[in-house]
Amino acid sequence: MTRQAQLVVDASLTAIDQKITLEMLRNRTVLRYFSEPTAADLSLQVDVMNELAELKIANPLIHSIYMVRADDRMVLNMSTTYPLNRYPDAAFIESSLHAPNSKWSDLRLYKELPLGDGDAGRDADAERVHLLGPLRADRH
Repeated sequence: MTRQAQLVVDASLTAIDQKITLEMLRNRTVLRYFSEPTAADLSLQVDVMNELAELKIANPLIHSIYMVRADDRMVLNMSTTYPLNRYPDAAFIESSLHAPNSKWSDLRLYKELPLGDGDAGRDADAERVHLLGPLRADRH
């Protein structure tokens, strides 16, 4: 029974990964965000944040989602942007950037990221989870 549940979850996560990858590679707003990196384009950032929020709503298995623009080392989540070195999950992102062909992360300790500006927020009980690897435009 446990093995069957794991297979269902893995299949669901794989389907979500493929769906989101395809949607992001076709989404003009997201493509513009990655092809025209500029911190000054607040309107574009808000549009991408809205796209992320819609993805989360449409996929209930997604707890949180963010995008990393490797060129300028910026992280955009559903509420704000951070320089990578200030983002709470920077160590995981750095390791993912150094393993570009990795699709799934190893089992790791998960701790809820702070909300808002990084100073406020709450920590959830730590859980062990599998997480999706980085979304790359060169992955088809």
